[in-house]
Amino acid sequence: MAKHGKGGGGGKGADAAGGKKGASGSGPAAANGAGASSSGIITGGSGVGAYSLEIREGCVALMRFRTRDGMNALLDPISNAMEGVIANRLGHNFALSDKDREHQNLRKTCGLPKTVRYVIATLDGDAHSIRHEMCHARYYLDPPYRTTVAQVWEGALTPQQRESVCAFLTRLKYDPCVHEDEWQAYLVTEKSNFFGMDLAEAQQQLAAAFPPGSWR
Repeated sequence: MAKHGKGGGGGKGADAAGGKKGASGSGPAAANGAGASSSGIITGGSGVGAYSLEIREGCVALMRFRTRDGMNALLDPISNAMEGVIANRLGHNFALSDKDREHQNLRKTCGLPKTVRYVIATLDGDAHSIRHEMCHARYYLDPPYRTTVAQVWEGALTPQQRESVCAFLTRLKYDPCVHEDEWQAYLVTEKSNFFGMDLAEAQQQLAAAFPPGSWR
């Protein structure tokens, strides 16, 4: 879970799935054929482990849990293996691997379609975190968007601004390898002066890369 969750899984680890391994060879259209926004919402689990499941963009499983304990009981084994043990996560986000047994078990237990390649888990009502994490999912799954982010990062920011953004993210304990990914997710979902400078032009360029109604 990105650090915007204030005490969640930590950007260094949770975003490793999206930021560190961003060289995916195929985008959402390849997974879905069209990039549809959603395929309806179903419910799963019971009691404290109850959740709703929505498939977004044909390839992202969005899981909204009733309780944090129920969410972490199901997903901590995967997140712990990927990023180390973190107590009381506020959410989870990771790319699904067809080669990992825990990932395969999750897909089977929750009935995740084979087209799903990325999982986002939050508590009910945490819409802001969902928007942030969907930006990470797109960065991982959509190579053209990742290229756009790199172009805006290099073209719309001065070297001094990039240094300031990186220093800001370093203070939040983000690994340098995810700085560009974190920058785009924060800039798309926060105010243009989030990093202590006016990045309205860069924000507008990134916003223009989102088709209406998509990846939100």
